[in-house]
Amino acid sequence: MTETADILIIGGGVMGTSIAYHLARQGKQGGERVVVLERQAICCGTTGRSGAIVRQHYSNDFTIRMAKESLSVFQRFDDLVGGDCGFITTGMIVMTNEQGAAALQANVQMQQEQGVKTYLLKGSEVGRAAQGYNGEGVALACYEPDAGVADPMATTYCFAQRARDYGAVIREGVTVTHILQQHGNVTGVRTVNGDILAPIVLLAANAWSRPLAQTAGIALPITPTRHPMLSLRRPQDFGGRQGLHAVGLDITRQIYFRPDLGGVTLVGSTEDVLAASDPDHYSQGLSEEEIAHLRSRAAGGIPALAR
Repeated sequence: MTETADILIIGGGVMGTSIAYHLARQGKQGGERVVVLERQAICCGTTGRSGAIVRQHYSNDFTIRMAKESLSVFQRFDDLVGGDCGFITTGMIVMTNEQGAAALQANVQMQQEQGVKTYLLKGSEVGRAAQGYNGEGVALACYEPDAGVADPMATTYCFAQRARDYGAVIREGVTVTHILQQHGNVTGVRTVNGDILAPIVLLAANAWSRPLAQTAGIALPITPTRHPMLSLRRPQDFGGRQGLHAVGLDITRQIYFRPDLGGVTLVGSTEDVLAASDPDHYSQGLSEEEIAHLRSRAAGGIPALAR
């Protein structure tokens, strides 16, 4: 007998589980059967490797509005969703040189027009707004006090559990290979274990969405890319194990800083963002050259990380 569902969601990351939670909550009265299909385990894809920075600093108004609403959810996550997503307010500093100053100023104006609390700074004011950051060589910066960081795994598992509470089914270890169609309409999916029929299929598989969409004749403009991230121990006089500094985006040095618990700062790269990678076969470790490069760049933005 062929299995059926009312709504199928492909992907068990934060997007897939959030969609499942919201649909299951809304559809509880109608008895709709929501099923999530995850090829490995919850939060094993890009979500589990996310820096989980919660910010409103974006360069288009639609994304800014979404981020603004999302921040309000993270700030009251236990009340609105249920559970602890690990959100901590840290603030966020964005720094650039003369070349990027005009774009940063335009972005901040757009964000302010959408009601985001953010303001421009001179390079000399960076260290006062975001302790420990180096404003030398910075032509313009902005500071967003409400930004912060969350725990990507905790957030995802909260959404998954609340989705189950409302009747959704989450099936791990189920690989979807094709999206099924008949007469131009989606009819379900094909998995390695057989077909599952549903009139609605939601694709939330991130970097793995493109090949699945192609089975339905849809070309998604998605390019999976590798973003190396280095973990550095903070010295005792710069927060140690307990203190957290502001999130930072250094546009000039093409790096970002993500404070983590336990005295660790994650330093991520924004270089080579268009260099395609295979999401199933790429180097998850760092080379000696990458470690040295990121550590040197990090010390330029936060001098204490050189120690």
